[in-house]
Amino acid sequence: MLSVEDCVESSASFIAGTDASFCSVMQSWRGTLRNRARRQTAAVWANVCAGQHGLIGRNGQAISLDPATSVSVTGYTGTVAEWLTFAGSELARLNHANEKNRSVRESYRALIRTAWNINHGVGIGTTCLSGLPQASATTGSGSQGRDSDALLASGVEPEPLSTEIMDDLDGPLTLGQFQPNPFVNSTRLAYAISATTNQDVTIGVYDISGRLVKELVRGNMAPGQYEVRWDGSQTDGTPARSGLYFVLGRIGGLQAQTRVTFVH
Repeated sequence: MLSVEDCVESSASFIAGTDASFCSVMQSWRGTLRNRARRQTAAVWANVCAGQHGLIGRNGQAISLDPATSVSVTGYTGTVAEWLTFAGSELARLNHANEKNRSVRESYRALIRTAWNINHGVGIGTTCLSGLPQASATTGSGSQGRDSDALLASGVEPEPLSTEIMDDLDGPLTLGQFQPNPFVNSTRLAYAISATTNQDVTIGVYDISGRLVKELVRGNMAPGQYEVRWDGSQTDGTPARSGLYFVLGRIGGLQAQTRVTFVH
């Protein structure tokens, strides 16, 4: 029998026949809406394939997404199977489009929203995901939804919908990757400000519930290259819990984001 990975790679039209793999799609989460749309769509396919393989979630119940399940969320009404066919066509259509085009970005956001809702059990029938917690349909920030067994089983890290649809393409603030990541004692983040004038900049570390854990940067800063360190402490100086954290930077009303894993 095919593995879940093989099932996705043979079923998802935007992966099948390409050099991409299920794992590479799931790991290319950062930087563009295109990557995030591909990643969330692959996660839907993984949930469908999980049902075919009898995958069991952490709660001991089967994870199964029936392709015939009805979906009713903002921007889409139909079945999971119909959406997957549409998503494959959309990803193919948008693959060589200019990501700086507003309509292209909005098309990717529409795919992300629907896929995220399906993966978190929002706006879908009650029989398609066995034992799957429900998430908030409005904000996508409920901790239950982000702890979805089906989403985690697909190999995708749980992220709030607000983070998934964030567009940091060619913005005035660019966040690099934490080094090292994961980290134990300390990690550093390089970032660049490309605005033409001084700007108010903040960079903060947030947990998966959206709570501010530690503010790393706050000030009026000139364009240039910078670096900041985080030692895994919270605002009160106590160590943060081990786990995944989102790092959000804000400048002039725009945002950039990255993530880091703390282990201790």
